[in-house]
Amino acid sequence: MELKAYVLAYQWLTAATRSLNDVPKGDKRLATERLESEWEALLTLTKLKQRNIVDRALRGKRQELIDEFSSYAEYATCRGEFEISEKEQAALFCFLNTKANPYWAINPLKVELKKSNPRVWQFHDFLSDDTMAYIKKAAIPKFSRAGVVHDTQLRTEYTNDRTSMSTWLYDQDYNNVQDSVLFKLNKRMELLTGYEIIKPQSSQALQVVEYGSL
Repeated sequence: MELKAYVLAYQWLTAATRSLNDVPKGDKRLATERLESEWEALLTLTKLKQRNIVDRALRGKRQELIDEFSSYAEYATCRGEFEISEKEQAALFCFLNTKANPYWAINPLKVELKKSNPRVWQFHDFLSDDTMAYIKKAAIPKFSRAGVVHDTQLRTEYTNDRTSMSTWLYDQDYNNVQDSVLFKLNKRMELLTGYEIIKPQSSQALQVVEYGSL
């Protein structure tokens, strides 16, 4: 009977995962409803007295799926995924900003207010097409598969869950030879944010990540 419960548990996991395919990312309520529906269907087949066996069979996968959506939802605003009312949308606006700096006088920043509370700003056309093409050309030969650091052994492992390729680009190499394009990009980011980026030890290198196929 316990083996049967294990089989049914994994059948639920498969069905539950499939049921989330059309759920918008970040919609925790709908995701939870779908999972609970599949969960009740499973318990109907296995009878309530086998709940503990099923819980062990799933090894926490049911809660992991719900937690994954919960965590994803928390950062929805950072990804630009949010709903706003018509009243709030009517108050949004765009403008050009020189930040009272001569550098931006000829080509001012294109700023858009995307959300009022919390404030979400978007800067348009900050990277030119030529700069983006340069970054891609410099990064592609250096790409390597991204890994995860093992919790206890502090070593990098590669999993089927993380399949991206990544690399780091520096505005100067170990011989202090400057990359003029990346240096100018970092300087622009300094002027935009007010933070020190070019000064040694003040920031990380530029990380480039590729999630699809080249």
